[in-house]
Amino acid sequence: MKAESLLLVLALLVLYPTSLKSQMVSVTGKVTDQLTGSLIRDLTVLEKNSGIGTISAFDGSFSLLLKPGEVELNFFSERYELSTVSFTLKNDTTFHVPMHALEADRFKRGRKERPREENSGSLAENRARNAKSR
Repeated sequence: MKAESLLLVLALLVLYPTSLKSQMVSVTGKVTDQLTGSLIRDLTVLEKNSGIGTISAFDGSFSLLLKPGEVELNFFSERYELSTVSFTLKNDTTFHVPMHALEADRFKRGRKERPREENSGSLAENRARNAKSR
């Protein structure tokens, strides 16, 4: 009798987490700068109702495991406006989120202050642009 009870408890411990995970649905996507199209890393993605969140990777990608139902995703960082996406989550979902840079998002390079879009691109492009402006 004890062996059967122990076996039942072990089976429940093994199967219960698996059944919980099967109730979760993935939300994945990429975040980009709307103006430049560049991928945004280190952007916070937070599901408001559950408090589950993540940070976008170096390639702008993010992934969350959430329970199906009403979802409100907030996308934000100190350099971009808050963007909110609300939807009913039923199945695995993938989408693209373009972000709007804040107006005050300007960079200082040397003695000159330039708009953000002028500072995007490769190092070679930036050096060529700087050489032309001298």
